[in-house]
Amino acid sequence: MQNRLMDIKKILKRIFQKEHWSAPGMDGRFFCTADCDGCGECERSCPTGHIRMEEGRPVWPKPCLMCAACADVCPIGAIRYGTPEEIRWFREGEELRRSREAEDLSHEQQI
Repeated sequence: MQNRLMDIKKILKRIFQKEHWSAPGMDGRFFCTADCDGCGECERSCPTGHIRMEEGRPVWPKPCLMCAACADVCPIGAIRYGTPEEIRWFREGEELRRSREAEDLSHEQQI
């Protein structure tokens, strides 16, 4: 079974390696949260080989097949999918949460 899965990955990688293969309007829909630990499972699971790790975090250069294998294998659920607006909202919320946590920690240290 494992060999068959590797064969399928090789075939998909060969088919979808070309730049013109992508889902229209779907580029830039995957992102990782601050919880990402840089394990690289997403990069290894991508059937097209189009995820790469940069500074310990995954990036999705064009094209993306939108199979969501990366999100399925992420052991901590750090890979998310959304519209550009949803991604912006999520990131703003993450920044707000981090600043509140820092304020709480600072307040606890003063007590």
